[in-house]
Formats: sequence, C-alpha cells, structure tokens
Amino acid sequence: MKISLIPDDPSLLPIVAWDGSTPNRIGQDDSQFEIALDRYSTSGWYESPEVNESTIERPQDDGDYWPSRLTLKKRVVTIRAHIVQHAESSTVELSRFNDLCNALAGQRLTLMVEDPSGRRTARCYLSSSTTWKSNLGFTNLTLIVTCPDPLKYGEPMSFPEVYGLIRYRNEGTAATWPRFDVSGHVTSLMLSSGESKVKWEGDADNLSIDFRDMIPSSGRITADQAFRIPPGSGEIRITSSPSATVTMTIRPAWR
Repeated sequence: MKISLIPDDPSLLPIVAWDGSTPNRIGQDDSQFEIALDRYSTSGWYESPEVNESTIERPQDDGDYWPSRLTLKKRVVTIRAHIVQHAESSTVELSRFNDLCNALAGQRLTLMVEDPSGRRTARCYLSSSTTWKSNLGFTNLTLIVTCPDPLKYGEPMSFPEVYGLIRYRNEGTAATWPRFDVSGHVTSLMLSSGESKVKWEGDADNLSIDFRDMIPSSGRITADQAFRIPPGSGEIRITSSPSATVTMTIRPAWR
C-alpha cells in the first residue's frame, strides 16, 4: 500500500508513505529515513461517506418522511504513519521534512492511494494541524485531510466515437462526469444520453467540453441537460460536423 499527498503547487514536494512490504522497503533503501504507514494507518478512505440528509418525523403515524433527496457529506481521511531515521540521517533532515509537512497547510492537494484495488485519487486539503511527536529517532505523524467531493476516482478512460456512437464502460460504482474532446473543424455538436441532450454551437478547430462545469473551450452551449455516466455499459449518441471526431473521457468513480 502507498499513500501520497501531492500539492498543486509544483514548488512543494509530495509526502509519500508506504507499508512494510518488501518492494516498498527496497524502494526506500537510499532514503535518509522511512515514512512507514502504521498498522491501522487509514480511516475514512475505505468507509463510505455519510448521507447528508436526515428524516423528518411523521406526525400521528409510524416512521419518518423520506428526505427529498439523498446526497453525501464530505469525506474526511486520517493518515497515520511513523518516521524511522536511518543511521546516516540527522535531525536536520527530519526538521526539513517537518517544514515540508507544515507547508502543505492551506494548499490544494491530491490524495492518492495505491493498493490491491489499483490507483484511486481524491482532491483534498489539510483540515487539521499536523500531529508531530518525535522521540529518540522515532517520530509519529498524523495527517487529517478533507475531500469536499467524497468520491474516489480511478485512472481516466477514453472512448472514441464510431459511426455516431460512443460505447463506454464505467468500471466504478458511482456515476461520473464526462469530458468530450472534438478534433477537427466543428460548427455544431449534439450529445445525447436517453432523454438528456447537450447542444453546442460555434466555429472552432478542436473543442473541449467538461460536463463538470459546462464551460466549452470556445463557442456556446445552447441546450444544457448535462448528464453523468452511470456505472456499467452504455451508449452516447453523437451528431457533429462531418470533419469532426469526438472522444469521451471519464474517470471511474467509487463511493
């Protein structure tokens, strides 16, 4: 298992913690210290997020009224690790690493977890001060991050248009927003899934529309019924300019 906190700011270095498996330990042989995950290293990542709604009492009848909708709360993840210094390291290196951890406060981060399920990520920020306890070359480190979007995302998958259809498969268990990229000259575009339709008009060489924000790289959206891609297989109908080719990219999502 490997857990990384990767800042958006390229001037800051990521924090990477490993489990005690042999390949991971070999990978840290040249390091001045090891950032090793504790036995109970993670909470909040493998558990499902809480539901955001609550029920309302039903007067003079059994039970409660159903909520009008069911949405999820943010995901809060706690990472517990310890730092073991090697013989060639000193307190100077440990102090610099402490500075690195504290520098991530107030930064936008990506939480990446690599385990038997593969590589999954979530956007996050440090939501609590770093817990740092050091004694005789052994340091305990606790990081708590908040993910406003509670879903975990896999590696991007792309699906090309073939004769006006995009056939896809979402390997995750939750619906996910797609991004459509058009190569070639395009003046009109319509994307359909079931009864939902998105129409675009303009004049562009190449085009990108991310359904997460519905802001096209050029032109304008004239019909906005943005849809998510559900788990499993399905089709998207495409109507576009003859010289244009459409590709859909999704990131499989899990709760």
